Amino acid sequence: PVTFSEVAETSESRMIFAQSVVSFLKLYDFDGLEIDWKSPLNPDKGGRPENYDRFVKLVKEIRSALDSSGEDYTLTVALPGQSWELFDYDIEGLVQHVDWFNLMSFDYHTPKNVPKTVGAHTDLKLIDSVVYDLVQQNKPTKFVLGMAAYGRTYTLADSRCQEIGCPFRSPG
Repeated sequence: PVTFSEVAETSESRMIFAQSVVSFLKLYDFDGLEIDWKSPLNPDKGGRPENYDRFVKLVKEIRSALDSSGEDYTLTVALPGQSWELFDYDIEGLVQHVDWFNLMSFDYHTPKNVPKTVGAHTDLKLIDSVVYDLVQQNKPTKFVLGMAAYGRTYTLADSRCQEIGCPFRSPG
């Protein structure tokens, strides 16, 4: 399989990918594309420092291909809902090429947590701080807030401790 890092690496690979996006959208009669590239700089997830600029170039190439297609395609980018993860994204560079960003405001705490303690799946305090920071620097109309319509369950380590912060043994 080809990774986003490989797709974004060269001008040629970006162009080939962008053209394949248009072909795919036309073939299946879709109305747009969302790019959900998680942690583009994180080496543990195949990321590279160069991806900060390359992601903007990739999105720009896709936007150009979509606009040249003669169709009215939508292009969006998913963003993580935690402030520290946003440093992986050149939002100022991306904003001019996307219709909007989908801010993922869930999975703040999952059964993969270390340490294994129960936390809020959708943490409104964290969401508020991230949204505040984003709209101070960008048009609020460029952001859609993605809310989860599901929750998480846990098998607690001690059934008497049933609050945020209690240790758990496994997912419920």
